[in-house]
Amino acid sequence: ARFGIAFQNNALFDHLTDGDNIAFPLRRLFKNLSEEEIRARVADRLKVVSLPGFEDRSPPSLSGGQKKRVAVARATVAATGSVLIYDEPAAGLDPVTSQKIFDLLKQEQGNATVIMVSSDLDRMLTVTDRVGMMVQGRIIFDGTTQEAKDSTNPYVHQFVHGLTEGPL
Repeated sequence: ARFGIAFQNNALFDHLTDGDNIAFPLRRLFKNLSEEEIRARVADRLKVVSLPGFEDRSPPSLSGGQKKRVAVARATVAATGSVLIYDEPAAGLDPVTSQKIFDLLKQEQGNATVIMVSSDLDRMLTVTDRVGMMVQGRIIFDGTTQEAKDSTNPYVHQFVHGLTEGPL
């Protein structure tokens, strides 16, 4: 219950409604919650991700950005604020929708620690406070977002600035 995870491919159950997808972790982890409480939490999460009234829709009927937002709603519905993990939260989305997703993640962070894996650095760096970088299984950088942008480490510099020349 301390962790919320949004997977790169959203991992929504196509045979469940959006509401039931979001309620899934609540029903599994909190047996003491009434269906009324669960429905209220689901409705709140859908409102927060700008999808009010989508409880009865199904994942196959949603756009890519809507699926991402349902996945974020599910990731944050049960987590008690400790750790949120996002794997490529804007993969496959257009630039405008990608920025909206990153803005939503920043808004929903609260006091949680967020671990985000993303290759969309331009947008990710607009919402991060700290950056870590691994190369071949070793952490080679850990610092603020600004320190990452200013880094002289050749790996970090090449990656953060999207350069084609360098050690990567």
